Amino acid sequence: MESHGSTSSSNDNNKKKQWRAEEAIAGNAEALQALRELITFPLYYSCEAQKLGLKWPRGLLMYGPPGTGKTSLVRAVVQECDAHLTIISPHSVHKAHAGESESVLREAFSKASSHAMMGKPSVIFIDEIDALCPRRDSRREQDVRVASQLFTLMDSNKPSSTSATQVVVVASTNRVDAIDPALRRSGRFDAEIEVTTPTEEERYQILKLYTKKVPLDPNVDLRVIAASCNGYVGADLEALCREATMFAVRRSSDANENAAVLSLTMEDWKHARSIVGPSITRGVTVEIPKVTWEDIGGLRDLKKKLQQAVEWPIKHSAAFSRLGISPVRGILLHGPPGCSKTTLAKAAAHAAQASFFSLSGAEMYSMYVGEGEALLRNTFQRARLAAPSIIFFDEADVVAAKRGGSSSNSTTVGERLLSTLLTEMDGLEEAKGILVLAATNRPHAIDAALMRPGRFDLVLYVPPPDLEARCEILHVHTRNMKIDDDVDLRRIAEDADLFTGAELEGLCREAGIVALRESIDAIVVSDRHFQTVKASLKPALTRAEIDSYSSFMKKTPSSVKDHSKHKKDLLGPLFSVKIGVAVLGGRSCNFPAIYNFGDSNSDTGGISAAFASLHPPNGETFFGHPSGRFCDGRLIIDFIAEELKLPRLSAYLDSLGTNFRRGANFATGGSSILPGGYSPFDLGIQISQFIQFKSRTSALYTQLTPNESIPPSKSFLPRPKDFSKALYTFDIGQNDLAYGFQHTTIEQVRLSIPNILSQLFQAVHGLLIHLSFAVGVTMATILIVGRKQ
Repeated sequence: MESHGSTSSSNDNNKKKQWRAEEAIAGNAEALQALRELITFPLYYSCEAQKLGLKWPRGLLMYGPPGTGKTSLVRAVVQECDAHLTIISPHSVHKAHAGESESVLREAFSKASSHAMMGKPSVIFIDEIDALCPRRDSRREQDVRVASQLFTLMDSNKPSSTSATQVVVVASTNRVDAIDPALRRSGRFDAEIEVTTPTEEERYQILKLYTKKVPLDPNVDLRVIAASCNGYVGADLEALCREATMFAVRRSSDANENAAVLSLTMEDWKHARSIVGPSITRGVTVEIPKVTWEDIGGLRDLKKKLQQAVEWPIKHSAAFSRLGISPVRGILLHGPPGCSKTTLAKAAAHAAQASFFSLSGAEMYSMYVGEGEALLRNTFQRARLAAPSIIFFDEADVVAAKRGGSSSNSTTVGERLLSTLLTEMDGLEEAKGILVLAATNRPHAIDAALMRPGRFDLVLYVPPPDLEARCEILHVHTRNMKIDDDVDLRRIAEDADLFTGAELEGLCREAGIVALRESIDAIVVSDRHFQTVKASLKPALTRAEIDSYSSFMKKTPSSVKDHSKHKKDLLGPLFSVKIGVAVLGGRSCNFPAIYNFGDSNSDTGGISAAFASLHPPNGETFFGHPSGRFCDGRLIIDFIAEELKLPRLSAYLDSLGTNFRRGANFATGGSSILPGGYSPFDLGIQISQFIQFKSRTSALYTQLTPNESIPPSKSFLPRPKDFSKALYTFDIGQNDLAYGFQHTTIEQVRLSIPNILSQLFQAVHGLLIHLSFAVGVTMATILIVGRKQ
């Protein structure tokens, strides 16, 4: 137990009053203010409290990672307020004989009270309170006695509105969940403050504080150093400054320089960064990779997408906040083995200067129950503290495999890991600067629950390199090699069709080894060495395998459909109905649809509602989801557009400024994303209005121009040139739709728009026949698209 106090003259007191805590500590403004209010408010506002009958709080619990400055904060505020400080630590309380520990606590509170009686604020600071008062299920008999004594002393320290001075109790811990819950109730520790890892601006202020007496080279930029110190706490930054100074002294000593003109350079700071790392990430593999975008040949479009998803939220966070945009939380990279998926993830982390946490299935599968889940939770926790950070899962299909495929123990472990991963990824919604990157060559094996928006928001296919990419890859892997003038890398790339990036790297390496086998004194690698290696290598991939990998992406541009073989089976029934219908009144549709329509009480709207009653058989999924209810309408619309060889329509419809999933009209509007020669009307008819059977009567509204309309009873077929100007909106029932659409096929859609319109008018005739048909509210969305006639 330590006791700190002083009796000084009035001049000394005036000097102390002029001293501010910010001169000794930087950052953590919220905790600093809370301590000031706890200690000084009872002294400065005693009259106001007496008038209001206010009872001041007497306890504050501070928690946070080690090294964040909890003890330093208390010392600085106590010095600023000229208060008496009593420090209680576990080693000062725990004694060998029974009763001695309780006596130490009583003596500390007694001395603090005596100082308060003399008109001096008194603070009792309990460091590492989790060791003094652990949870009751893990306490020894001595811990029980110490905790009971502390409870008694804190309860006897009752607040009063009449006393100008008081004894306040401040405690700190880095394991807030390990302390006895009885301590955290009101009346003991009335307030809790989290002392977090410093932000970039706070790290800059801390570095300024620690280097205010240190000579710095003019080229040293503390803001750049602060930006590179993700996850560093105050203690780490202090150690960083000390190590940089020590390295500068050693450098000066080795060069026999004059110590009087010694200053810290950026090289000193870089060396210190390589020695001193963030303490909160010790014990976990974490780094900022040294791989850059230039180390990866080809894949320009993919790099651009990754830069926008990874770098922009970190480097342009203000822009995201200004527009109210949430950054991507998860990215899945899939493609054949050896195509640079892991390297892309490392390059993205380097470009964003983010901490990189890498996990694999081998690390998380343990013989002990719960150990893998604990590792997963711990990694996410450390990533939050070291933000901005990237958590990378290699071979994600091992960690996030589909559930229910087996009853073995390994599957049970996998399901527990998957549940933990889903929970942690959902928790990223409130976290900032954390991204989950995953790579797999078996995307169909990943559980569908991970594929929804909010988890893996972005699914990117990493293809094998084409000719230009192979040339770039060969240049990357030979830039440090001495190659002969007869080496034609482009010709080698042309002969290396179907080779992956990893195989091309191996080709370059083996060519160098062949040159050394020929002569250990070889100074260059010649073309014959490359040809020798090339003759012995065969690509691991076949054209059929590449088509299989790429087909996964083609079926679902933004998400996943599990069984690629059902593409045609899905498309035919889709156009045999042309619509998805969800019956809110409880009626089920009895005409062909995607797989089967079942009864549904879905209350969602738009296309999601339209497909809510789809239930795929045999455990398959619908666009990566167990039922159509959870499917994003954009997937279906883009799927249809792709099959019709049209651009992605979801982006086009969004560009019109209206949410198409809510059934808005798209008769007008323009888009800059359409290919050359197309206008919005050239895409054909966009029918995207909810079909609602609202009452016992229905009507057909046909709008050719703003001033021309056709009566419902008139049957006609517009000329092809009018198709791009017409918007048809029907209020009809589900049986009427079945009447008109049950036999239309995809071939008819491709052949002619009139065929489609004829089916629409057949549906209208069905409407006129069934005017008395009413089953409640039936909602659907129709999107029929044709090329310019």
